Amino acid sequence: MELTKYGHACVKLTKGGKVLIIDPGMLTPPPDLLDEANAILITHEHFDHFDDERVLYTAKRDPRLTIYTCAAVADRLSAVKSQVQIVKDGDRLAVAGFDVSVIGKEHHVGRSSVPVVENVGFFIDQEVFHPGDALTLYPAPTLLLPTQAGWMTDADMIGYLQQVNPQRVFPIHDGGASDWRSDELETMLREEAERMGTVFMWLEPGDTVILPDGSLSTHLPEPLSDLQGIIDWETRKSRVTRKHSTRKTHG
Repeated sequence: MELTKYGHACVKLTKGGKVLIIDPGMLTPPPDLLDEANAILITHEHFDHFDDERVLYTAKRDPRLTIYTCAAVADRLSAVKSQVQIVKDGDRLAVAGFDVSVIGKEHHVGRSSVPVVENVGFFIDQEVFHPGDALTLYPAPTLLLPTQAGWMTDADMIGYLQQVNPQRVFPIHDGGASDWRSDELETMLREEAERMGTVFMWLEPGDTVILPDGSLSTHLPEPLSDLQGIIDWETRKSRVTRKHSTRKTHG
């Protein structure tokens, strides 16, 4: 299974020629991304996870497309009601060749005054967990970790990583982070992951990793079969990247 990160909280999962896209929000390029989807999973209704106009447009163009989401999002997709399946915590579905478990019920509150909304996380193929805007505890081998958000602190983020204790962690939900903040988050998470013995990679939009049979493979040079080798290589690669490129600052 291939995992590709796109802007903010959006990821694409590819397996056997089938494509799942999770949380295509308004911070997510490119504009034609959804054309690839066999199914779309949406965790909750906030704009950075759900671009309703874009999803509606794609669904109307492709009547075979199915969208799996919570009731609140489904209400906003009434124009394509027949293509929407409402899911809830505890559901387990076969979606375009993927095994999808639905985990969680509500958006994390934390320090935010934003009203609580429905939020369903998705656990794909017993491997990758996308929690949406929640800190739902679930023993996933690969965690897509929310990072930059007004509803949680850095301590919340680190504590969540420690409690889930995944084999691999890939940060998401970073579309609002400045270059400086992105560097700070990457350093903080890399240090904690190394301490925990967890494989860590900070993926830029468009980066892809391969997760076959529950073990990490990516476009890595040989020999990097051991955990520490992967971590060390990623650390060196990150330092080189910092010298030769800068990230785009988001507002």
